[in-house]
Amino acid sequence: MTRESANFEVEDALVRAGVPSRAVLVGDAYYSIPTHEWISGPFANWFGQALTALGIRYENERHDCEDFARLCAWAASHCHAKTPGASESGLAFGELWIASHAHAINFAVHQGRGDDTLEVVCYEPQLDARGFSCRLYPMTRADFQTVIHARI
Repeated sequence: MTRESANFEVEDALVRAGVPSRAVLVGDAYYSIPTHEWISGPFANWFGQALTALGIRYENERHDCEDFARLCAWAASHCHAKTPGASESGLAFGELWIASHAHAINFAVHQGRGDDTLEVVCYEPQLDARGFSCRLYPMTRADFQTVIHARI
């Protein structure tokens, strides 16, 4: 994790990206800001092993994108809480429902490159024959403007 940020800073990053403020739900006062390396490395490895152990797999309608996005967001928060030395704040990783894509994915608020600004990066949880991964999911400002639910 790179730092902690107040909830209004995390919400502001989402709104700057284009997410309508009415779609943003923040539940904690402070958030730990994860790195891409943590999400795609230790967290993805741990979550993949947990999914395999529990026998969870993708199923159309029954266990699809919004179910995986919700589960992935909870699992990231849980993994953060169990990480030795992690702060007691929430984790800036949540679920995002995009009307224009008819899709649900995850997002993280990361430290900006080279400065103190926060930026939103989207991830698509994937479970296939190679295992679990959190793949980067490209989003335009127009895509962010169609978000109907951003919960962190």
